[in-house]
Amino acid sequence: MTVNAADEDWNLLLSFFPTNWKELAKATDALKGLRQDKSEENYIRTLLLHLGCGFSLRETVVRARHAKLAELSDVALLKRLRKSNLRRCSTRNMSWF
Repeated sequence: MTVNAADEDWNLLLSFFPTNWKELAKATDALKGLRQDKSEENYIRTLLLHLGCGFSLRETVVRARHAKLAELSDVALLKRLRKSNLRRCSTRNMSWF
């Protein structure tokens, strides 16, 4: 049985986030690539598919599209990832492993 990372329990993952995570994400530019009419949760979930699960950009957008989280290309995801602060945070934290 293959587990789809996009279908995992988002509410469980959110329970580990600070209660004001949306404000913190905005203040630290983690949501910088987010379009005004889009969901913060879907944006972060899509980025976490790539950063947290280690999927390639192409596989991430396919999974995000299949889960109805986002409709974007791998190049568009790369541009949003470059804009967000999550990439730098993730790279810094992974160096400790």
